[in-house]
Amino acid sequence: MIPLLRLAAVFAACACARSSHGQIVINELDADTLGADTLEFVELYDGGAGNTRLDGLVLVFFNGNGDASYRAIGLDGFSTDDDGFFLLGNAAVPGVSIIFPDNGLQNGADGVGLYNGNEGDFPNGTPVTDVNLIDGVVYDTNDNDDAGLLAVLGGPQF
Repeated sequence: MIPLLRLAAVFAACACARSSHGQIVINELDADTLGADTLEFVELYDGGAGNTRLDGLVLVFFNGNGDASYRAIGLDGFSTDDDGFFLLGNAAVPGVSIIFPDNGLQNGADGVGLYNGNEGDFPNGTPVTDVNLIDGVVYDTNDNDDAGLLAVLGGPQF
């Protein structure tokens, strides 16, 4: 549990410096859970303001093999909760507002970007970009660092 807390703290610290849309950041993610990947999630945070509308934002997932998108999830119609959190994840994750398929997040080296836009702006295969980027995280599971994703999305490499 301690490594996960450290990971979340590093994401929050790095992400806050790049945020511009109401201080929305990628606060935490877990792409490689024990056993079958049925507890994957991405958590957004608005700095504690609460009830921040997420209209006009899209979360885009990038494959480190080719640095291109493989999934985009539009956030129109959603808001952070009273405490400022918003959770996307597998159906087994408690409290998710948007469900994505089990084993839906690639394990790394990969990345996630929060953008101004909608899912139509990022069809599968879209090259990673910093245009309209609000926040980004690059992660892995003991894989080699992905220089292309790191250069665009920034953030720590785990």
